[in-house]
Amino acid sequence: MINKTFPIAEKLISNGLSLSRTLFQALQDESQLLINQDKDKKLDAITQHKQHLISEISQFTQQIGQVLQTEQLNADKNGLTTYFERAKAVSMDTQKAEHDWQELITLSEKARDLNNQNGAGIELLLRHTRLSLNILKGKPQSVHTYGRDGSTQADAGSKTLYTA
Repeated sequence: MINKTFPIAEKLISNGLSLSRTLFQALQDESQLLINQDKDKKLDAITQHKQHLISEISQFTQQIGQVLQTEQLNADKNGLTTYFERAKAVSMDTQKAEHDWQELITLSEKARDLNNQNGAGIELLLRHTRLSLNILKGKPQSVHTYGRDGSTQADAGSKTLYTA
């Protein structure tokens, strides 16, 4: 059976790697936009592109899982390792697929880290925007600190800067 599924798995892994590279580039573009001041429409376009890529990567994950399930293997890292071992046992050349898989794993980890960094940057921008809007609207600026018991409390010295 592996003779039939391996060419499919090899193609899926190659496509998955290509998708992961494209996603990582989109994350790098997003990161650069967050550093620069040119954010609005470009950031929305990148976000939509990322969502599309993530959907395709999710589909890839399901498909590779189906291949492994066909071979009665778990859809995890160990399952794929066993899958490659079985393919080698019947004299299939797994070198490219294994290399692509390792690169895909490495790139996925880098993409996860970069996505987390971008998310933190976006969160800071949102906080700054909310704070600016509250100042403009004349809402009180309460600073929250932690008390001795670990609960948060508003700073008593916080006051509205201006009211209309």
